[in-house]
Amino acid sequence: MRMDFLEFSRICETLEHTPGRLDMTAIVQDALSSLDEGDLPLFIRYLMGRPFPDWSQDKIGIGPNSVYDAVAYVTGKDRGAVVSTVNQSGDPGRAVESLLANKEQRSFFSESLTLADIANDFTILATTSGTKSQKEKDRVLRRFFGNTSPLEGRYLARLLLGELRIGIGEGTMRDAIAGAFSVSPAAVEHAYQASNDLGEVALIAHKGEDALYAVHIEPFRPVKMMLAKQGTVTDMLIESGVLAAEYKYDGTRFQFHKSGGVCRMYSRKLEEVTHAIPDVVAMLDAATSHDIILDGEVIAVRDGRPLPFQHVLKRFRRKHDIASHIEQIALVPNIFDIVWIDGETLIDLPLSERRKRLETAVSGEYVAPQLMSGDEEEIDLLYRTALDDGHEGIMVKDIHSPYTPGVRGKF
Repeated sequence: MRMDFLEFSRICETLEHTPGRLDMTAIVQDALSSLDEGDLPLFIRYLMGRPFPDWSQDKIGIGPNSVYDAVAYVTGKDRGAVVSTVNQSGDPGRAVESLLANKEQRSFFSESLTLADIANDFTILATTSGTKSQKEKDRVLRRFFGNTSPLEGRYLARLLLGELRIGIGEGTMRDAIAGAFSVSPAAVEHAYQASNDLGEVALIAHKGEDALYAVHIEPFRPVKMMLAKQGTVTDMLIESGVLAAEYKYDGTRFQFHKSGGVCRMYSRKLEEVTHAIPDVVAMLDAATSHDIILDGEVIAVRDGRPLPFQHVLKRFRRKHDIASHIEQIALVPNIFDIVWIDGETLIDLPLSERRKRLETAVSGEYVAPQLMSGDEEEIDLLYRTALDDGHEGIMVKDIHSPYTPGVRGKF
């Protein structure tokens, strides 16, 4: 039987009042064990406040005003009263709950909503465009709140506005999936890093641990980018012996995907920006003949010197008149990692091996310079050179480290 949104909302309420992480994990784990396969990925995404997979470019595209208008319509209130209630509460979900509990008219024909119903309407909200799109979105929102109980309204409003407020993080969900399907948290983490969708990972976990370790990165499904953490050269040399040192650029991070002659570019937030920087996409397309996924940073350059990152940001956010801005702001990509090539996922390889693969697969013009050294003075010289060249400094990396999407690695 498919899960009703009311049942989902009751689980959310329980979690919202459960302070301990282990207790929260146990509640989620118990729920996962009994779910229909069709509901499993939806349940997981919604518990984490995400209407769609992390890699998806779909966005609900609904702002607070649209939600308030819909709630005003179904409760018989004017919009000002709804906004006032939200402002007094400080929590749109709680405000919607109280308004639905006191609405002036009640429908005798309301239908219970399932997770699948919510998913279908989320897709409508994300994909509807054109001159009549707002009317269609308003119709969906009115149906939503016209068919929800006050408790459902609390969590539906929060989901729509991107803030569920129940405290389920990726670690809690990872452990719950592992416990529900008797697999290791490490296997779940590996599959999540490659697929960037814990909902899909739960379905795979049904098949066992080997299936989780067999998950590979796919082009045009961007993975989270590896993050840096604080550290000193001295400490890292003591720990690792040899480090990889690279310039620290004052630019904007990107992930470049190429497969079957199609190229796409994604930002740090995994939003597609191909349309905004077609010149950079063309440079990288020409730089490799492989199907490939690359990690790097774009910088703006004038007269051979880097410009502050705000210049890059202007291009990334540009939606119109791209051609004239290409002439005004010259962008240069600097590639420092490779995560996938010709069907092979590389994230488990050490940095030193990934670097070799990168240098073989991509022409050197856009590959970021790198120094591998165990000499602190040599690394310090690179640091001073980077500053002289107008960059922010250097990054130092453990040559043995794998690529860990979304995790602060040994930088």
